Amino acid sequence: MKINYLKKNILLLFCSLTLISLNGFAQIYSNGEFSTGSVSKSGVNAPAGYTWSEMQNTTGNTTQSNATAGFPAYFYSSGTTSYRLADNFIVPTGQTWEITSFDFFGYVADYIGATIPIDQLKIQIFNVNPSSSGATPIAGNMTINALDVANSSNAFVYRIGNSLYPSPGQVTNSTRRMWKFKASINASLPSGTYWVEFQAHATTDIQVFFPPVTTVGSRGVVGANAKINVVASTFPSDVLGWSANLIDSGTPTTAPDFAQEIPFLINGTTLGVNQNELESKIILYPNPVKNTLYLSFSDAVEINNIQVYDIYGRLIKEFISDSQLDVSNLKSGNYILKIQTYNGDVSKLFSKE
Repeated sequence: MKINYLKKNILLLFCSLTLISLNGFAQIYSNGEFSTGSVSKSGVNAPAGYTWSEMQNTTGNTTQSNATAGFPAYFYSSGTTSYRLADNFIVPTGQTWEITSFDFFGYVADYIGATIPIDQLKIQIFNVNPSSSGATPIAGNMTINALDVANSSNAFVYRIGNSLYPSPGQVTNSTRRMWKFKASINASLPSGTYWVEFQAHATTDIQVFFPPVTTVGSRGVVGANAKINVVASTFPSDVLGWSANLIDSGTPTTAPDFAQEIPFLINGTTLGVNQNELESKIILYPNPVKNTLYLSFSDAVEINNIQVYDIYGRLIKEFISDSQLDVSNLKSGNYILKIQTYNGDVSKLFSKE
């Protein structure tokens, strides 16, 4: 398949721009997925243009599933209710991340408006576990509104319960539309382990929830350690302060607990990466491709996330780390594969026959 000369140059330009950032929002890290596809376990299609984020059961276990649609991270204007969520991330050895923003994904139940349902988003970063005694943020704070309204948007995902298990499952619905909330924050972080803590405020001064990382066939992520901070609450069952790990207690009540992670993206630039050396370690074939795109890479490369963009820079498809990518449902044309690794990002061109 021949690539039109003009389109080829557009592709090359976009491919290079993904490595240096447009408007400072180049994605350098993902803490996990939350979309589970456009068809529910019960076979119901999501509304046109949307996918589901369906609560999961462990593969092979049809009697238990996750029970939590989302965890609270919001505050009321009165100050009587205030929750914060926190999760950690690692800047790899030899790198420095120049961070410009974080993207969080949440919903306000039954909200049907066309614009984002929050008007404040607060964020801070720690270089120690924020629940430890004397922990002090190294960037951001919980007093300044960091919400970037112009670059927040509809995530085109609906959060739903498990539609099959335990039987009879839950009916799919469109009451929990998820949104991408962008928080602006400037931080230069050398290699090490960090924690991000955040909370939002709804335009109507009500509850805002943030679903956990959701992976098909799994109730939790290995090593999950997200935490919740109950700052103020009117609920008698709440205990003020930091909890242990964020937990999904499951359904039925006899189901085991599973620790959870919070999905978020970090945007900015990565310093200290030899891009040419990294790119040479990842091979893409066949190209052009009909159905399955294969990635070959050395043991030194650890892939975190894979995204497919069209020539206009629109995100079309996303994969977890994998060496075999099913692209059979893509239309014929030219695409950019953005491969996010713990050593930096690589963008490669491919054509779909």
